[in-house]
Amino acid sequence: MTIGDAIISIFLIVMCLSMAIASGITPELLSKFRLLCDFTVCVFLAGAINLLCGGAFNFLGITPRTTQGLFGILFSPFLHGNWPHLLVNLIFLFPLGWLIILGGTEQFLIVTIFTALFGGLGVWLLGKNRTIGISGVVFGYLGFLLTRGYFARDSIYFGISAIVGGLYGRYIQGILPRSARISWEGHLLGLIGGVLAARYLVELKEMVTVIEQFLRLLS
Repeated sequence: MTIGDAIISIFLIVMCLSMAIASGITPELLSKFRLLCDFTVCVFLAGAINLLCGGAFNFLGITPRTTQGLFGILFSPFLHGNWPHLLVNLIFLFPLGWLIILGGTEQFLIVTIFTALFGGLGVWLLGKNRTIGISGVVFGYLGFLLTRGYFARDSIYFGISAIVGGLYGRYIQGILPRSARISWEGHLLGLIGGVLAARYLVELKEMVTVIEQFLRLLS
């Protein structure tokens, strides 16, 4: 992570907030902003507590092909190996997450949960080492934003895809195996999960509706 990378993310955050303010600050917009802030703060606090405890909770990461590792699919996004690892992910998480949540809270939740589960399960099945961090979700956001315009045939998303591609396209190289300490499998599978979420977003929303109706019948 360089100073230039941080500037890019700050620029995107400012641009997104400016667009939102220009379109009018509504209760719905504030609700979306609070949700994203709450999510980001939760990731930070969980990661900070783990780091202050010397990585005591790293055992909750995804350990491939173990029963305990399955629980890591839920917990690993909130654990990080060091402070740079945590802060870099947050710097990318917020602006990309904001672009997604502007399309709707349901869209944000679906993309986040789907990419976390898809990438996490993929790492559990195919990974080599224990994996922690929310990088897979970040790459999922990237994959979603880069391809949603194509799948939705939407001019706004085409524009977003172009902007995100121009600013963050070079980070796609993170899916390549370059270091034993970096879970490139998690990056790759997260990216694929984001692309699949972009392609099947309508179907995923319908699935959520069916699940909600089923739960109402049980209650």
